[in-house]
Amino acid sequence: MFEVEVHQLLRRWLREQTAEDAWPHHLSVARLAARSLRLQQPTLLHLPASGGDRLYLCSVLLPLLLWQGPVVILAAPPLRDRLLHREIPLLQSHFNLAKSLLIADQLPRPDFQGVWLTDLDRWRSHQADYPHWPLAVMAADDFEAQLITAASAVITPQDWEVLRCCQPAAQGQLQDWQARLTFQLFQRPINPTGTYRLEAADLEPLQIWLRSQLDLPAAWQTWLQVPVPAVEVAQLDRATGQFQLWRQPLAIAELAAPLWRDRPLLLAAEACDAAGQAPAWIRRLGLPDPVSAQFGSDRHAPGLRLFLPRQAVLPNTPHFQQALLHELRLLLLWLGNQSVVLIVDDRPLQQQVASALAAEWGSRVQVGATAKLADNSIHLCSMSTWLGLQSQRPTPTAIAIASLPFASAEQPLTAARIEFYKQQRWDWFREFLLPDALMQLQQAIAPLRKNSGLLAIYDGRLQRRSYGQAFLEAIAPSEHLRQLSFENQANPWLAPEDSSL
Repeated sequence: MFEVEVHQLLRRWLREQTAEDAWPHHLSVARLAARSLRLQQPTLLHLPASGGDRLYLCSVLLPLLLWQGPVVILAAPPLRDRLLHREIPLLQSHFNLAKSLLIADQLPRPDFQGVWLTDLDRWRSHQADYPHWPLAVMAADDFEAQLITAASAVITPQDWEVLRCCQPAAQGQLQDWQARLTFQLFQRPINPTGTYRLEAADLEPLQIWLRSQLDLPAAWQTWLQVPVPAVEVAQLDRATGQFQLWRQPLAIAELAAPLWRDRPLLLAAEACDAAGQAPAWIRRLGLPDPVSAQFGSDRHAPGLRLFLPRQAVLPNTPHFQQALLHELRLLLLWLGNQSVVLIVDDRPLQQQVASALAAEWGSRVQVGATAKLADNSIHLCSMSTWLGLQSQRPTPTAIAIASLPFASAEQPLTAARIEFYKQQRWDWFREFLLPDALMQLQQAIAPLRKNSGLLAIYDGRLQRRSYGQAFLEAIAPSEHLRQLSFENQANPWLAPEDSSL
């Protein structure tokens, strides 16, 4: 049986590997992947957040390379490069596998029997040409974001110029529409991101005209092809007076379903089942009732250390900034000269925290994605920045999170998705905001599990809201630190109503 062959080969190979590659679930993952291929059954592997290590890759890849038939592997560019140049050649060399390999910009022939390592854009365009081919999605936890990006459209100021050049008879009308949109955006209140949701009436004359044209530039054709329902958003640069337009689909399940309909499906996803949230994630992607299996980290590995202030302040209160600064100063004094990542998503708050800490810790404080980090750096960034950088940076001693990573309902794209889920009669908090926040938290703290690092969270909702328990379950296993060395100092910024909690 195929599962037995995969199990025996992988077990012999694992015995030759170093302790750094050890993970207790290699054989179970490989058997499930092999079973999915043999029975042509959709299978979802819930894997622990790895911080970029992805030790499980060999277990997922080996059955795909041994399968007697064509296989499609979807992976985003950074991971695809790793598979192409490291993971797949290693397995092919060790097991002497002759299975051919095609990469993203090549299309396989109908009689192809190898592995097609491609990306989402090309698969969306050509999946109908390869019916019933098994599909494996690596890093499926990021698939929803990739699909939204692939199906969205962006119009830049340069695209307006190109459109006017292609349609000289309509130059005056196009300039009028662009100027009118600019004027309307400048009437909106200033916000930190400069993004504003557009109503249908704002773009209706332009949309009608675009649909009547036969020869449009590529960017504008893509704009019209975005599936509805969709949300239109503008980002205004007030300094230059220019703006970009975004159009993003909302019905993600309807977009995703055709990509894996009527074919064997294997998805490897990290942290998508935090605190039992996988059903919501499956529903949002329109997955065909997969067989699910959850795999945790090594139970014998030491857990991270968790510090929660006993009187944490709620983020939406006026004194949160000063309370946060007080707690961060205590943390930095306690850590001494060790490295720490401070995650603050609110942009104005991030700037204020950066200024205050730089006044005391000087050049140790580095901000944003371009920060030049040293062994004792205090790196201040957003959650999205840290998730993008963590695999490229040394593991910090500590990570401090100002507030739980919920998507802000004040952001136009998030607000539009909430509105869409309400129309579908979904529980938009339990099926959208909460699962995404839990997944991001698990992925953000994954590096700390390598060295039993310290995690500090200063959001009072963790201890005062019913959903706080879900976050604590996602963080587990952990050792709860009751106090830091300076914890006996009173926080002068606590409001009277907070001190009783």
